[in-house]
Amino acid sequence: MVPTINALAFASVVTAAFVLRYRMWKKPWMVALYFGSFLGIELLAHNYAMPEVAFGIELAYVCFGLTLALIATTVGVMTYEKNNPPSEG
Repeated sequence: MVPTINALAFASVVTAAFVLRYRMWKKPWMVALYFGSFLGIELLAHNYAMPEVAFGIELAYVCFGLTLALIATTVGVMTYEKNNPPSEG
């Protein structure tokens, strides 16, 4: 159970960083694809390449906390860009 939660946590933090960095909130299908591919890679790694006790549940806590911070930042950036469109010139 812990490896699955860790895989979800790691995939979510990497996806949240991807969305913020590349402004992918306009392409939700790309976000879903990115999350799914990272989740698949992480699940394969946890099931076949890493021992089950390689990472504790603490990693999931940290990753989910970072995900929440990145989501809040993304919402802030989206709001800012909506209220202040880029000027031409």
